[in-house]
Amino acid sequence: MKKTYLIVVSPDSELTPKALFYNMVKIGLPVAIKETCFGILVEGEKEEVEIAIKKAMELEPNKIFVKERGYPIWDPRICRMKQKGGPRPGFLQLEAEYEILPIVSEAVRVAKPEIKPQVKRKRIMPSEIVEVIEHGRKRKHPTGTKTERNP
Repeated sequence: MKKTYLIVVSPDSELTPKALFYNMVKIGLPVAIKETCFGILVEGEKEEVEIAIKKAMELEPNKIFVKERGYPIWDPRICRMKQKGGPRPGFLQLEAEYEILPIVSEAVRVAKPEIKPQVKRKRIMPSEIVEVIEHGRKRKHPTGTKTERNP
């Protein structure tokens, strides 16, 4: 499944969006890469994009931030060329986030959080939810008093 991510370079980083772009091109992954004023857009198969993100994070771990993008690169719904100018949807939010990245970057550097892989969640079936609700209705109140659920 194709995914598009925005990889943002903190304004206090020594790495520029252009340098990040060239570093990603050198890796030679089969992904589309577009340079922006904040960083780069990376689009491709999920596994390939995740490798690109990992390589980007290795360049400056505390100053590279990743955000999933809702639209593919060159999507006509948000392309400024098609809209005849003006800001893209979400641009003002990104601009506000970009301004505070040096603070976030410093907090990450000081905290040194341990990044854990996401755990795949088990899907809960509706029958399981009904079973939990029914079990709750049969349970006695901890104080031993009767409740509306437990007459």
